[in-house]
Amino acid sequence: MSVEDIKTALRNLKMGLAAGADCVVSEHIIHSHHPLLFTLSFCFYMMLLHGYVPHNFCKGIIVPSVRDKYGDLSSVENYHPITLSSVTSKIFESLLLLKYGKYFSVNDRQFGLRKKSSCNSTIFVLCNMIEYFNIFQ
Repeated sequence: MSVEDIKTALRNLKMGLAAGADCVVSEHIIHSHHPLLFTLSFCFYMMLLHGYVPHNFCKGIIVPSVRDKYGDLSSVENYHPITLSSVTSKIFESLLLLKYGKYFSVNDRQFGLRKKSSCNSTIFVLCNMIEYFNIFQ
């Protein structure tokens, strides 16, 4: 993973988002000096070489987010969970997708992390399956 790869991954980062458990936001890394990018590049290379991902990359903070701020704020239906992840793990994921994404296969039944797909698709399929099996039981 080169520094240029890191710079490409940084262009994909969204700014203005909340920090994860590490308290680092995208802007910290985007506006950092070149030595940090070199260090990240070296760390990511070592992670791939040794097949090791730090445990903190797998941690996230789940917070509720309001769907409609003018809706019923006391209704659980008006909230959905958002996971705040480490910025460095997002950069690493972006690098993996940039370099090796063409080698990843996705099952047709998988909805997450696919273009033009969302959790709503999964919920729709699940509800239809439940309805189908309840009718024909």
